[in-house]
Amino acid sequence: MLIYRPTTTRSTRSRPLKVRSANVHFASWNNPATPIDETLPTFFTIAYRFLAADPDGTHYRVATKRLMFFLQHWNPDWEQRFSPHVNSAEAETFRASLMVAAVSYGTGKDLRPEFRALGFPVDTAVCDELTAAVGLYANSASGPK
Repeated sequence: MLIYRPTTTRSTRSRPLKVRSANVHFASWNNPATPIDETLPTFFTIAYRFLAADPDGTHYRVATKRLMFFLQHWNPDWEQRFSPHVNSAEAETFRASLMVAAVSYGTGKDLRPEFRALGFPVDTAVCDELTAAVGLYANSASGPK
């Protein structure tokens, strides 16, 4: 698996700067009626923050496994609240909170303040609820390092 490091991937590094400087609106739902993907700056920002949480690049493997452990707890309740077919402010808040909770869980760092500063509509109660539902990371899930 190839993992791009922020120090070697200029396009990944430049996207969050554009989002931050242009104050681009958070978008987690792509309107199928539009010719562009409105979510691209949001998802580039998420990827960048995930990579930037480990500046020396020594913990990507464990962080990725932790992130996947979190996401494997996907369930019908999360899917309903995620609302993949209909966009709403409530769904946007859930999606942002889910993404930030997953990246925070993966990196082992609370990234909510950073994402809020970037305009993500993060709900603390939702993040806490999702993280509690996932529970503690099982060391056996990390496998070889």
